[in-house]
Parts: sequence; structure tokens; C-alpha cells
Amino acid sequence: MSDLPLTRENIETLRLCGSSTTAEFDALCALALKGLDAGEGKPVAVKPLVWRKPTDHPKDPDADDTLFAADGIGGVYAISTWQKVGPPYLLWWAHDPFDWAGFDSIDAAKAAAQADYETRIRSALIPSPADGAVEALAKEAASAYGRYLDKMQSWECLGEDAKLKEGSFGARELKAHREASELLGIHRGIHKALATLKGDTP
Repeated sequence: MSDLPLTRENIETLRLCGSSTTAEFDALCALALKGLDAGEGKPVAVKPLVWRKPTDHPKDPDADDTLFAADGIGGVYAISTWQKVGPPYLLWWAHDPFDWAGFDSIDAAKAAAQADYETRIRSALIPSPADGAVEALAKEAASAYGRYLDKMQSWECLGEDAKLKEGSFGARELKAHREASELLGIHRGIHKALATLKGDTP
């Protein structure tokens, strides 16, 4: 569910299509909105590497052997044609200047460097509270369904037909069925909202 964009409109849709009958559900929506208000929960985009011709700067690799260089984390990515056999282009990793990988094109080497760069940046990030709000809503839906099943297995909800015939179906049984119905509504409402926002419904 984490691919659902956390916009104010989506969160409000979740609130309307889901159910506001539980404090937990309201709190999850409030958490997501709070994250947006604080500027959190926005998708994290990593800037593309900026490739350049190597210079005589001390951090740059040897210009005679290097076609392109880009600043990474802990060093410089470098693309060269230094070796005589194997793939025509070598990518030297920023985190270890003695480690490299071969590629058939410059574009492929640049793409591998970008992927490595993004992985290293994202691994250092801590998700904001809003990032987990949609997953928390899905967990709330699952929890509501579990509680619904438990309630339907309770003494008050078992043997409904017999109790109605005997006239022993009273306020306690009615309350239990109402609570079960509410839990099932929460489960269905959240799932419907999430499916609608993800475009899974016709």
C-alpha cells in the first residue's frame, strides 16, 4: 500500500470512504495530515548525478584514463575505457575506488552509478510518520476484520436463529451484532477507499 500518494485529497477520501467511527481510524488520518502540514510524507526524489569531464582537481581520477566523473557519497564515480579486454566501459564505484564493474555502454554505466547512488542515499533516510500512514490504515482494516470474526464467534452472536425463535434474542445480542457490523464496515470501508485511490476499482 505504500505506493499510494499521501496527498491531502487522498487522506480526506480515506476518511470519507472509510469510517470515522473509531478513534484509531481518526487518529491515523490526523497523523497523515499532520505529516503533510509539517512537510513530511512527500515522495523523496534523489537528484541525478552530474557527470563531467575529469579535471585536474585532486579528487578527480586521472583525466587520461577517465571519460566521465560524478561526485558520489564518499568519493567519485568514474567511467573509463582503461582495460583492453572484456566490456568496453568500466564504472569505478564512489565508495571504493579499487572496485569496478564492466558495461557495454556509457549509458548503462551511468544508470548503474545512479542506482547505486540512490540506494545509498535512501538507506540513510528515516521514514516520516506520514510515510507509514497508509500501511497503518491497512493494518487497521485487518485488525477490524479480526475483531469482527471474534465478535461473530462470541456467545451473543452464535445461534441467532434459535434465539430469535425462542425469544431470547435481547439487547445484549443486538448490541453484539451491531458492534460486529460496525467492525465489518470499517474493514470494508478502508479497503474500498484504498482500492479506489490505487485505481483498482472500475
